[in-house]
Amino acid sequence: MADETLRRNLDRTFDPGPGYPDPLLLSRTMAMLEPPAAAAGRDGRWKGREGSRLSWPRTGLRLAAALLIIVLAIAAVGTFLVAHRALSPSVPAGPPPPRGTIVFGRVVNTNDNEHIFTIRADGSGEKELVATSTCCVVWSHKGDRLSLTTSPAGGSSSGITKAIVKADGSDYRVWPLDTSGLNLGATAWSPDDSRLALEGWDNSRPSLNGLYTADVTDGGNRRRLTTTTAALHDIPISYSPNGSRILFWRGQPDAQTQGQLFLVDADGTHLTQVSPPGMRVWVGFFGDPGGWSPDGSQISFAATSSTASDPGRSAVFVAAGDGTNSKRISDWGDYTTSARWSPTGDWIVFDTINAAAGAHTLFLVHPDGSGTTPITPLAGGCCAVWSPGGDRLVFTRGSSDQVLDLWTVMVDGSHLTQLTHSPASLTDIGWSATA
Repeated sequence: MADETLRRNLDRTFDPGPGYPDPLLLSRTMAMLEPPAAAAGRDGRWKGREGSRLSWPRTGLRLAAALLIIVLAIAAVGTFLVAHRALSPSVPAGPPPPRGTIVFGRVVNTNDNEHIFTIRADGSGEKELVATSTCCVVWSHKGDRLSLTTSPAGGSSSGITKAIVKADGSDYRVWPLDTSGLNLGATAWSPDDSRLALEGWDNSRPSLNGLYTADVTDGGNRRRLTTTTAALHDIPISYSPNGSRILFWRGQPDAQTQGQLFLVDADGTHLTQVSPPGMRVWVGFFGDPGGWSPDGSQISFAATSSTASDPGRSAVFVAAGDGTNSKRISDWGDYTTSARWSPTGDWIVFDTINAAAGAHTLFLVHPDGSGTTPITPLAGGCCAVWSPGGDRLVFTRGSSDQVLDLWTVMVDGSHLTQLTHSPASLTDIGWSATA
């Protein structure tokens, strides 16, 4: 009688949903497991075949059955929770927060003195890197150091040289001035960060002008790679990913004058013009013109083919890694600049005048020329630089070239974020994965 009461109570208190074990069936199973009274001895133990006696008390059966019910109940509840979670609406995850450190130059006074700053990619922690007027800052590939161009004589005209500083602003070291009077300007790091490619010039002796390389530590083991004519300058853009070639710009030092793109082997041989004949390339004024694909097989750049009616007529081009076979991959536009390859290799970002927006707008295009897409709702953006992961861009934006701030945006145009809030002329933007 007590057993029947227990079963009825279990049946009433455990009410399963569809597809769950029926407790009535479980209680009947318990009854089947109990030994029939006729087959039990006076001591309540089951007498098996051959007269053997099994030590299996009725209380043990009840305990085993109760434990079975508890286990099945727990399993049923777990199944319900899993099913409920699977049916619940999922909340889409947002993009990961921006990481790394961005470096940039800011003109801080009417004398056009440029100082170097860093800021975290989320807009926090802006600080001046070194308390002196410098320019032409470039991250090392490892992101632990930066190269700068400075004057050790406190801004006098006695000469220009290089300086190396750690990413946190410490260990600031200035190369000694060259005894020949050679100035050392813009730089590009070799892939292993052991050498720098350098713009070298001497206004009083233009025969010294050309592209040089030297050791990062102190400027030693310097080697001259190119020689120019008519007081032209050779400004390094970047080494190829395998370090065998250097992409550089050749032209007049005035930042608003256009020149040509060239390649040269790291030993100074095999000089090759990359930009098509009759076309010109900007450098400096709107940022670097382009660079290498991640695998080094191609080069992207923006070039201008001016006409009397359209002086800014320009487009994005791609050439083979040896500098040959350049071809246009974007529509002709006005003042196209900064055609830079994504770290993933599937996009090139560039900016050009957007007639509808009435300002520069960033665009994406695949290396084969397909899929040209504006990064909307963005207007007034220039000179974009990729994040190390290739999911974001940092760029300048403002009402004029002298009133700019740094912004970031996802490549799909979302999460537009202003980083700086001190409008000024901004230059030399770079993004490192280093926190």
